[in-house]
Amino acid sequence: MPTRTSVFWKVTAHLFVAFLLCSTLLASAKQKPLTNDDIIKMTKAGLDEDVIVGTMQSNANAFDLSPDGLISLKKGGVSSKVLHTMQSLAKADKDSGPALVSASSPAAKAGSNKSNKKEKGTRSNDSLTNWKGPMMRLAVMDLTGSALKMQTATQPSISTTTIAIPPPADFARGMTEMLTTALTKSERFVVLERAALDKVTAEQDLGASGRVNPEFAPQVGKVTGAQAIITGDITRFSYTQSSLGGSGSILRGLGAKVEKTNAQVGIDLRIIDTETGEVLLSQSADGSASMSNVSATLTRGSHDFSSAVAENTPLGKATRQALERIVSAVTITMKSQRWSGRVMDVRGDHIYINAGTRLGLVTDVPLDVFRADATLTDPETGRRMGSPDKLIGSVVIDAVKEQYSVAKILNGSGLKRGDVVRLKGQQEEP
Repeated sequence: MPTRTSVFWKVTAHLFVAFLLCSTLLASAKQKPLTNDDIIKMTKAGLDEDVIVGTMQSNANAFDLSPDGLISLKKGGVSSKVLHTMQSLAKADKDSGPALVSASSPAAKAGSNKSNKKEKGTRSNDSLTNWKGPMMRLAVMDLTGSALKMQTATQPSISTTTIAIPPPADFARGMTEMLTTALTKSERFVVLERAALDKVTAEQDLGASGRVNPEFAPQVGKVTGAQAIITGDITRFSYTQSSLGGSGSILRGLGAKVEKTNAQVGIDLRIIDTETGEVLLSQSADGSASMSNVSATLTRGSHDFSSAVAENTPLGKATRQALERIVSAVTITMKSQRWSGRVMDVRGDHIYINAGTRLGLVTDVPLDVFRADATLTDPETGRRMGSPDKLIGSVVIDAVKEQYSVAKILNGSGLKRGDVVRLKGQQEEP
């Protein structure tokens, strides 16, 4: 008959082995990248597109995006939206990861001029170890509020009174500022100053819709340096309070306790490429929240924006929920776009680039330099279709200031002001 001590140690040993096994399985599962089969399995399981996209964004991947791989995915029922996201993630990984590695690889060193071999051999790539890549420049236009004038009060019934709370003062402008702050805090974007935008929009009649004409986008980009414009409209707004007991409690005392407060906020947003005027994203996002027994002052004059969208109010929760979804959509879209800068000046064997620490640049970043040809325009519509360019040289950043960077010319000649710089390894525009 085994003693209690021996039984205890046997049980403990079994538990310890089970713990190690689970830990090993969890670790291996966490490290395993997503494959085409995983995407097909999630699709056949009926998971929503947004759920699949979110899973792809938060995990490493080893997708097969060859023609055969894409055909297999399509036959497996994978939607076009998911396929496009897979391609965007694969392209972003290729642009931001391997390009930086290749700059310090033997193959990249062999392609440099002999006069630069010694310098490149002594460079340290410590500054690139945790580098996230350059930040994109965005211009955020003021959101308009077509839905803010559509609030209508509901007549009280015998048992319930429901009234519409008017939107707070400057709600659309306040949401624009919240969107700007959220994009800046993501540390993936530099949102340009309002003064520069006001200078351009003063020349453009946006009308009641607040929609920036895509043909106007290149003009904004030229003046502000933005790579994309964000414009949008608050298309859904509902803020109501309800109370049981007819017209007594709410209508007699607007600061009284109420049974339930409901809020819904919806935004329609577009991202426009300033180079071509192409609409990169057209996205809708909604937020909603309900709370019981909320004490609120409903007088129009004192219903200001900051108190209305406080974190503990239904309107604040709904607004933040909608903005979080918009920021996520913007981040996904811009991740697949190529960063670029411009040569400001050439002095000796160095060039000066119009991007510095403010845009996330660091030393030792390898860049390619391109010469843009004349802009292509559609003869029927006059719309800008982009500019072909040719690879004319390569540089590596030596020093970085807040507003600009200094890069040493590794190869190429005749570089001049206005030439385009992009991360090394990216293709020419045909």
